[in-house]
Amino acid sequence: MRRGCVAFSIILLFLLQITSNAQIELAQIKHSNSIHEDSLFNQTGFNEDGVYTDSAGEVRVNRPHISWVTAAQGPILERTGACSVSIESRDEVWLLGGRHDPDPQQNNDEEATDVIEIMMNSNKSWQPSQYNLPQQQQYCEADLVGDLVIVVGDWNRNSNPAQFPSGIVQIFNLSNNTWYNGSSMPSTNERGLGAMAEAGGYLYYAGGVRNPNANDATNRTYRYDPQTDQWSRMADMNQPRASFELINFHGQLYAMGGFQGTSSWNRQALDYVERYDPTTDTWSNLSKLPVARFGWGGAVLNDEIVLVGGYNGGPKTEVFHWNPIEDTWSKGNDIGSIGHFDLAVEEINGSITWASGDMSQYAYSTWNQLFSQDSEFQNKSASHTAWVTSPVIDLRPNQNGKALPVQFNLQGQNTLGGELGFQFRTSSSPSTISTQLWQGSDGTVNTTFPTGISNLDVSENADFVQYRIKFTVTDQDNWDEPDLDSIQIRSEHAAFVSPLPNLLHPRAETVHIQTSHDVLGTGLMYLEIASCDSFGSIIGQWVRLAHDGTLFSITDSQNMLISSDGTVNSSAPGETLIDWSFDLGDLAGTDYLCMKVGSSGEETIEFANSNPIEIDSLLEVKITGLGEFSNQDTVTGGIPINVGINHTFPSTGMTLSSGDLQARINFNIQVKDAISNNNSGWVNQTTPWTNLTIGQTDIIQWTLPSDVSGVVNISIDARSDQSFEVASKSNNSSLILDNENPVIIDSTPSNQDYLDSEQDRELSLLIADVSGFSIEEMNLQIWVQAMDDGSDGSFPDGIPQDNEYRDINFTLDNNGSYWWFNGTQSDDVNEDQQLVYMRVVGDDLAGFETLNNSVWWKTRDARTSVVERIYNVNSNQFWEVSRDISWQISISDSNALSDIMSVEVILGDSDQFGVNYDVADTSCSSLGTYIDSDRSTCSHTFVDNEMIFSVTLFASWEVDLSTLEEGDIRIKITDIDGTSSFDFENLWTFSDDFDFSIDHISDQTGDVVGDITNESILQTGDEIRIVGEMTHSLSGLPYEGELSLSWWGLLQGENWFGSSTIEVFEGKINTTISMPSTGGLMDFQIAFMDPWETRTIGGIELPLFVVDGQAPIILDSSIEELSRYHLDDVGIGVNIDEDVSWSGLLNLTCRISSTELSWDAITISLEPSNVFQGRTLFSFDFDFSGQGDPSLLSPEAQLDCWAAGFDDSGWPLSFTSELADGQPWISVPLSTVGPNIELLDVKLEGKIEAGRELRAEITVKNSGESLQESFNISVYTVVGDEKTLVGLYTQSQIASGQGVVKRVAVTVPDGDWEILVVVDEEQRIWELNEDDNTFKKSYVAPDEVSSITYILGGGGLLAVLLLFVVIKKRSGNELTESKKLPSIEDLPRSGPPQSSRSSPEAQNPTKPKRGPPPKKVQPEPPPALTNVADAMAKLSLDTLPGRDVKSETTVPSYESLPPGGDYEYLTEGTFYTGSGVGKWKLEEDGTFTKIE
Repeated sequence: MRRGCVAFSIILLFLLQITSNAQIELAQIKHSNSIHEDSLFNQTGFNEDGVYTDSAGEVRVNRPHISWVTAAQGPILERTGACSVSIESRDEVWLLGGRHDPDPQQNNDEEATDVIEIMMNSNKSWQPSQYNLPQQQQYCEADLVGDLVIVVGDWNRNSNPAQFPSGIVQIFNLSNNTWYNGSSMPSTNERGLGAMAEAGGYLYYAGGVRNPNANDATNRTYRYDPQTDQWSRMADMNQPRASFELINFHGQLYAMGGFQGTSSWNRQALDYVERYDPTTDTWSNLSKLPVARFGWGGAVLNDEIVLVGGYNGGPKTEVFHWNPIEDTWSKGNDIGSIGHFDLAVEEINGSITWASGDMSQYAYSTWNQLFSQDSEFQNKSASHTAWVTSPVIDLRPNQNGKALPVQFNLQGQNTLGGELGFQFRTSSSPSTISTQLWQGSDGTVNTTFPTGISNLDVSENADFVQYRIKFTVTDQDNWDEPDLDSIQIRSEHAAFVSPLPNLLHPRAETVHIQTSHDVLGTGLMYLEIASCDSFGSIIGQWVRLAHDGTLFSITDSQNMLISSDGTVNSSAPGETLIDWSFDLGDLAGTDYLCMKVGSSGEETIEFANSNPIEIDSLLEVKITGLGEFSNQDTVTGGIPINVGINHTFPSTGMTLSSGDLQARINFNIQVKDAISNNNSGWVNQTTPWTNLTIGQTDIIQWTLPSDVSGVVNISIDARSDQSFEVASKSNNSSLILDNENPVIIDSTPSNQDYLDSEQDRELSLLIADVSGFSIEEMNLQIWVQAMDDGSDGSFPDGIPQDNEYRDINFTLDNNGSYWWFNGTQSDDVNEDQQLVYMRVVGDDLAGFETLNNSVWWKTRDARTSVVERIYNVNSNQFWEVSRDISWQISISDSNALSDIMSVEVILGDSDQFGVNYDVADTSCSSLGTYIDSDRSTCSHTFVDNEMIFSVTLFASWEVDLSTLEEGDIRIKITDIDGTSSFDFENLWTFSDDFDFSIDHISDQTGDVVGDITNESILQTGDEIRIVGEMTHSLSGLPYEGELSLSWWGLLQGENWFGSSTIEVFEGKINTTISMPSTGGLMDFQIAFMDPWETRTIGGIELPLFVVDGQAPIILDSSIEELSRYHLDDVGIGVNIDEDVSWSGLLNLTCRISSTELSWDAITISLEPSNVFQGRTLFSFDFDFSGQGDPSLLSPEAQLDCWAAGFDDSGWPLSFTSELADGQPWISVPLSTVGPNIELLDVKLEGKIEAGRELRAEITVKNSGESLQESFNISVYTVVGDEKTLVGLYTQSQIASGQGVVKRVAVTVPDGDWEILVVVDEEQRIWELNEDDNTFKKSYVAPDEVSSITYILGGGGLLAVLLLFVVIKKRSGNELTESKKLPSIEDLPRSGPPQSSRSSPEAQNPTKPKRGPPPKKVQPEPPPALTNVADAMAKLSLDTLPGRDVKSETTVPSYESLPPGGDYEYLTEGTFYTGSGVGKWKLEEDGTFTKIE
C-alpha cells in the first residue's frame, strides 16, 4: 500500500508540472538492485557443485565419490571369501584366508587357504605376511578389538561329502605377534558367510549359513567377548540372511542386503536394511535400499557407508554411498575392474581399498569359477571442497545505468573442521563474465574472502557480478561442515529512470528527466548535458545539474540552459530518485546533446546515454483553417477571408516558450478561361508581415478581387530572428474564385442539326464554367415537337413554351471548366421535318445562371442501301485452302452513296467466315479465323450512281465445311440510315483435300550417307532429309504455303519429339530433321500438319535405327618400352571404346625414328578382331626387321604410331586427350637392352694327331637379357678351302646370366687344319655384340715322328691291350654292345630335340656384322649324325648297358654326369642342373658333387 501511495504521489506531482502537449512521461519506478541478498542457494540460476540443499533450506556438502586407482602391486593369490581387517596403528590392511583355486582349468579342486597378505597403506602395495593363519579358514569374518585381530567362522562351500563349519576363532595378538585359538562359535550354530562388526569392545556376528549349498540362512545374532572368550546369544534379526554387510555407523550396526531362502542356484538378492542398537539389544527395520545386493563389501569413509560390488543376476562393479542418519543415497564411481562379489573392503586412516573377490557369473556354483587378485584404492585427501555459484546478478536498477559492487557480507559459522569463504568476478556484460577470473582477498583465484563484511576495490564499471561460496571440510572422518546463512552485496549506481527524448528543440517547452542513484554514505548525485556530434563525441564542456540530497546546484559555463531545477522525488535504502527539469536556450551551433547520469560516493559511477539526442531546430508555421470556408470551396470576390495560423516543432508537436515570430499570407490566383478550359495567367496578392503570438493561434484577414475567376492557392511565409529554422506549411489550402456566368459551348446533337429520327438518342450539353454545378441544383429539360407542342393546353404552334419542357434524367461529367450534362430521349415519334429543343436550368456554385441555355435540331425519315448485283471475277466457283476467290458487288443508295459506312461479306451463314470493309478508311478485316486476313484484299470505286465493291478472299486451314452452308453469301451494308442485308446462293465450292506422298528419306550429312533403314547408324547432329509432293485434290494444282512438321517417338526409351514450320514451293516438300545431341536406339514417326496443327495431312513411321552419340575413343596403349633388338615381331593391341559399332578398317601407321635416322613407315589396315565389354579390339603385328639396322639408331630412338578410321556412323576416331597436328597416338621408347650370346671358351682334350678324335668342350653364356628364341652352335674343321661341319647343336632357351656347355668329338684331319666354332651363324638373334660369337684356332701337322713318339705309341698300344683284357673279363660281349651305341647326336643333351635343329645346308656360310635379323623360318630337320667314337668318348665303363649302377653323390668328372642338364655359372661356382638330373657342383679337383 505504501508503494502504491508513493507511486500515486509521484505521478500526481508530475501531472501538476505538465505545461504543454510535449511533456515527457516518466517511467514507472523500479526496485533498485543496489542491495542484493541471497539466503536460499538452490534457486533458478544457482549451480551447486558438490553440495545440496536439504528440506530445511540448509546447504550441505556432499561426500566426495571415490576415484579408484589400481594398485601397482596387487595381491599375489587369487581368492574369494577372504576376510580383512584394517590395523590403523600399523597403517596396514590384512587379507586373511579365503577360498583359492590352484588350477582354474580344473573343476572341484578349490580349497581353503591360510595365506595372509598385507597392504602397506604408505605405498598401497601388497606383500605376503610372515604370519599365516594357523588353520585354513574361508568365508570368515575378521575385526580388530584392541590389539587383537580376531578371525571368526568358516563355510565349506559345495563340499562333497558335506563338511559343516567348525565355528573356528583364531586370534592374533599384535603386541607379541602370536596366534592362539579362541572359543569356537556355539555348538550347532557354527557359521560362515555371515557378517560381523565391532561395537563397544564386543564382536557381533549375525546371519550366515551352515550347509555347503548355503540354503539355510539364519537370523541369529551372537556376541563374542574377547576379554572372557565367551559367546552370548543376542536378539535375532527380523530377516534371515547371508552374504551381507554389517557395519558400525555412529555406534549402531547396520545389516544391508544379503540373500535368504532354500534355493541353491538362483539366489535372490535382498534390499532389506536393519539396524541393531547394542545398548538395547534390539533390531529395527529401515527403509529398503534402492538396489538389492548380496556379497558386497563395505566400510565407513567420510562419515558415510560405502558399499562396493556385490551380486544380483551377475557380479557388479557399482559403488554406492549411504548416510543412514541423513538418509542420503548416491551412486558413486564404478570400480575399474569387472564385477566382483565376496570382496574385502577396508578404510585405513582416511584411505579406502578393496581386494580379491569372486567374478563368477553364477554365484557359489561348482563350475566356471573365477576368483580375483585385483585391488584398487583411493588415498586420503587433506580436505574436501565444494562450491555454490550464483547466477549472474545485474546490479543496475535498469538497462540505462551503471553500477559497481563495493561491499560483500558473508554470514555463516565456521567449525573446527569446516570453513566458509567466497570469491567474486565482475563484468560490464553478462556474456563476457565467464571469461573473467575469480578474485579472492588478494585479487587472485588462489584465495577467498572470509565471513563477515568485505569492502571491495573494483576499479572499473561492473554492472554484473557473480560470486561463489567455497565450503571446505578438513575433518572428513566426522564430516564437520561449516554452516552458511546468507550473503549480501552492496553496490553504488547511477541510472536514467525516465526514457530520454530522441529529439529536443531550442526554446521549446520544459524538459523533465528522472534519475536513480545510490551511494554508500554521503555523496553527490548529478545529471550532465553537453554538446556532441552524432557519434557521441563531446564538443565543449558539460553542464552539471547536481544534488547532494539536500541542495540543488548548477554549473553552466556554456549558457546552454535558460532555467533548471532538481528535487528529490524519494529516498530509500538502496535508491534515491531525483526529478530534473530544464529549459534549453538557443543552442546555436549545436546539432546533438549528450547526457549522462552520475553518483559520486565511495566510487564515482557514471552512465552516458549511448544515443545522442538530436537538436531539431525546425519550427513549422502552418495554415490551420480558412475561417468560414473549407478547402476547395467556391467564393466570389469582395468577401473577407480569415486565415488561421499556428506554429509548432513538427517532429514533436511542441511549441515555443519564448522568442519572436512573424508571418504573411500569399494569394496566388491561377486565372481560368472557362471557354477554352485553359489557364490564362496569374494574379498574385500578399498580406503585410504580422507578429505572431508565442504558443497561440493567430488569424490574418484578406479580401479577394471581383474581376477574375480561377483557382486561389493560399500559402504562408514566416520568419524569426532566433536560431531555429522556420518552415512554412500551407496544408494545400485553396479556394475556387468564380465571378462569371456559365456558357453552353457544344451539344450532341449539334445546335440546328438535321438528323434521322432515332429511338433513345443520346443527348449531351457541354457548358463552360469555372466553379461548376451541383447535380442536385440543376435540371436537364427536353421538348419534342410531336410529343410536347401544346402539352400545356395551348394551341400547337411549333414553338416551345417554358411550361412545355419536360425534365429528363441526366448525369454530370467534368474536366476542368468543362461540364457535360448527359441524357437520353427518343425523337422517332416526330414526323419528317419536325423540331427538338434541349436546355439546362439552374445556377452554378457561385450562384450564376447559364446564358443562352438551349439548343435545337430537325429530324427526318431514313433509307438504306441496296445490292444491285454480284459476280465472280474469274468465273471460277472452286475454292481451296491457300487459294483465292474474287467477287465484285454493285451497291446503290437512294439517299446518297456517301451514306454508306461499311460492307460486310458473310460466307456459308457463319459469322466467323467473311470480311468487314470500312468505307471511310478503306480497311478490310476478317470476321474470324476462316479467312486469311493477311492475304485477303478489299477496295471500292464509284461508277455513275453505284459503288463497286471488289473483294479477294483466301481461305485459311481452319475452315470447317460441316458448319457452313456451302455456296451461300450474305451482303450486309451499313449506312447512316441503318443496315440492309442481301443473301445469295451457289456462288462457291470449297475443298480442303490434298494428294500427299513422301518419296525419299535419307541421311545426307557426315561421312556415312544413305537411305534410312533398320541397319542405319547416324551421328548425333546428322540431318535426315525428307522429300515428297503435295497437290490440291479438287483442282490438281500444287500446294504452296506453310506446313507444320512434327515428330515424336522414343530415343533409348525416353521421349523425343520436336516440331518446325516448313515452306512448300510448287507442291514440293524438301525439309530436314536434325538428330538429337544424345545417342541411342531411335524409334519415331513424322506427321505433316496444317500450320495451326489442327489437321494431319500425311505422315510416315521411320524404321528403327541407331544414333551414335559419341565418337569412338582409342584407349591409351599399355606398351611402356620395346627392345630395339626385338623388332621382327612387334605386337600392338588397339582397344577402341565404341558405343555402337565399328566394322570397317582401322589404319595404324608405325615408324621407327631417332634423332638422326628414321625408317620408312609401315601402314596396316585391319578389321576388328573381337568386341568385348563395349570395346572393339584390333591386333596388329609389325615386322621392322627389314627396315634398317637398330644399332645405328641413337639411344633415344622410339616407335611412333598413328591411328585413323571411322566408325559405322561416320564418327572419326578420337583420343583420350587432345593431340596436336602430327602428334602420334603412342610413342614407345626403344631400349638398348637385348640378348648377348658370348662364346666364352673352347677346350680341346686329347692328342692332336691326324685321325685321332679330340673332345671339344664349348662354353656359351648369355650376358644379356633372357632369350626365349633358339639358336645354333656350329662346329667346323677347315682344311684349306674345305669346311666340314662336324657338330651342330640347337639351344632352345637361355636365361640372363646362364651358361651352357656343349661337347663334341672332333676327328683331327690330315695336314694343317683349323677348328671353327660359330654361335648363331644363321643370324636368328640380334645381339648387343656380334663380335664374340666366333672361335677359330689353327693347327699345323708335325713333319716327323721322334723316338719319344714311338715310345709313347707303344705305351698306348699296351694300355689298349690291357683295357681290352679288362673289358673282356667284365663282359664277354660288352665291346660288341658298345659298338652298337648311338652317336653323340642321338644321346640326351641340353637344348631342343634333334628334330628341331637346323641343317647345315640351311645355314649361311658367313654371318653379317650388321643389319636386322631376317624373319624366322622354320628350318628343315637335319639328317642324323652317327659318330660311334664320339658316343664312346661320352661313356665310361660304368655307363655301359647292362650295368646296374647305383645313384652316386660324387662323380669323377663331367663325363660321368647324367645327361639332359645345363651348366650355370654363378658367383658361388659352376653348377650342372636339369629336370630329372638334380643339381651338381664342380669342385676344385674336377669332380662333381650332387647337392640336391
